[in-house]
Amino acid sequence: MSIYTAEDMVACAGGGVRSIAFVVKGPPTVQKRHVTVWKGRTVPFHFDPSAGAKEKFAAAVRREMVSMGLTVFPYFTDSTALRADLRLFVLPRPKKDLVLGPSPPHLAPNACPFPRGKDLDNLLKFVGDALQGILYTNDTVIVRGGMLEKCY
Repeated sequence: MSIYTAEDMVACAGGGVRSIAFVVKGPPTVQKRHVTVWKGRTVPFHFDPSAGAKEKFAAAVRREMVSMGLTVFPYFTDSTALRADLRLFVLPRPKKDLVLGPSPPHLAPNACPFPRGKDLDNLLKFVGDALQGILYTNDTVIVRGGMLEKCY
């Protein structure tokens, strides 16, 4: 698990009355599956293993927004319908997929043509959930979104 700082993670590209854009640097983080624990309990305890990473991400975004002079949180009101556009996720390849040596690195013959292991919906869920309270009260105000570019 990565430890993020505002400088590593978020570079705000601009803010305005009705828009905000930012770039997330570093390896993308996924929303992990919630865990239910019964051990020694009569009522189940539900645990979000991504909670700590989401809090660090939200804090980094908030610090960057404050540094830009944006101090009202959540940034958008509940009556604002939002569009979220995913521009790019770069997923690193496992080392086993590459052939290294004197020639330039290239894919191993048995390598999958694209990296595996991170579902796009879980990448989006992580960002959407983490920004609740910072950009919006609840991510249900996002009514439109799209994948504009994908890179491996």
